[in-house]
Amino acid sequence: MSRLLERLAACAPERIVLTDGQHHVTAGEGLAEVVALQRVLRAASQGRVVAMDAEDSPAWVLVDLACLAAGIPLLPLPAFFTPAQRQHALQDAGAGVLISSQGEGQPLAVAGHTLHIQPLDYPAKPLPAGTAKITYTSGSTGTPKGVCLSAAHLEEVACSLAEELGQYAGYHRTLLPLAVLLENIAGVYVSLACGAVCHVASVAPDGPSIARALQESAATTCIFVPEMLKRLLASEAALPALRFAAVGGAKVSPQLLSAARAAGLPVYEGYGLSEAGSVIAVNHPEAERLGSVGRCLPHVRMHTAPDGELVLEHPRMLGYLGEGAACPNPYRTGDLALFDADGFLYLTGRRKHVLITGFGRNVSPEWVESELLAEPAIAQACVFGDGEAALQALLVPARAGADIASAVARANARLPEYAHVAQWQSTEAFTPANGLLTTNGRPKREAILRHHARASHFLGELSV
Repeated sequence: MSRLLERLAACAPERIVLTDGQHHVTAGEGLAEVVALQRVLRAASQGRVVAMDAEDSPAWVLVDLACLAAGIPLLPLPAFFTPAQRQHALQDAGAGVLISSQGEGQPLAVAGHTLHIQPLDYPAKPLPAGTAKITYTSGSTGTPKGVCLSAAHLEEVACSLAEELGQYAGYHRTLLPLAVLLENIAGVYVSLACGAVCHVASVAPDGPSIARALQESAATTCIFVPEMLKRLLASEAALPALRFAAVGGAKVSPQLLSAARAAGLPVYEGYGLSEAGSVIAVNHPEAERLGSVGRCLPHVRMHTAPDGELVLEHPRMLGYLGEGAACPNPYRTGDLALFDADGFLYLTGRRKHVLITGFGRNVSPEWVESELLAEPAIAQACVFGDGEAALQALLVPARAGADIASAVARANARLPEYAHVAQWQSTEAFTPANGLLTTNGRPKREAILRHHARASHFLGELSV
């Protein structure tokens, strides 16, 4: 039995462990559903990859657990994938079965929800031995890669997080899609490992909807990406039940964290990557340094290379889909970082994104962007200026009529002169649909530059 199911079996059978607010699943019911689902999924998949394109619900979680326990590779498909991304993932993984909330195929009743099992005719593809889950990297350029992860690895991450954060577990409310590894592992799996209740349902990413979801569930824990936290703060909602909220997935401004604390929200920054099975470092009330992403989890070993790049030892990823080669060990993350004397990890930028200005100063664009994004008037930012006398930015206003000029001036006041944004231009939103944003919220710099160079009077021939 998997470690997660062992934790579930240790709970009182009548204890509620999953809910969508209407349908409740007890530990005993969940285990019985998983056993039944294993038989159905084994027969339907015949050892092939099972793709999941279903609404977030307890049913999604139970199918996930059944695949995990049965050794069936699962490919979660985020709802925000474009049709082209969805098609690529299915074909790239050689999916043999699709489970969906709506569609054709055999109906499957799970935890008060009806799913559908549909056979697919994609040619099977070779997978690294032991692949339990395929998750796609965000991909700053080109086609994202499928990361193959084992059940033992994913459960190790969840149990390591549960060891570190278990004292804050109680009632978790999912805010991110379950197809996002961060919520899947650090949210759902950790809740199950701690014997907590996990409330699983989709949430619109606007401030009032996020606030309402947390208030109505009286959630004690949740996970944000920075933009969601920013929108929640704008709603000025009171969340007295919240005990611990993690924020990650993209660079987090210290000003945003300070604003959250001033609003009474117990928000703590963490860090992870798909190749490491999600979270590898996190702050929490017992161990925190503002500006850092926390200390490494108990199972993680990392160091920095002489050039400052963060290196992960024994990453445990099985490999990338279709590449055949095993995962490099040690694994270079691409992130520039440093550790303080107490083991707290600080990220200073991306190795390939460092800009060298015309004056020879090295500037991480993420650093400047974090200051810009701390301003409520700015929803998204992408900074350029390699080889130029000064930095330039493409900025997405948070609302019509937003005073971007004043926001840039305030951000510049917090930065040294060599990192000031001298020129900026308002633009439309960066989204996965228009190819300018990764699926986990990072700007695709090369794509943004190519897209705007044709129309921008100041970007010209710049390169990132």
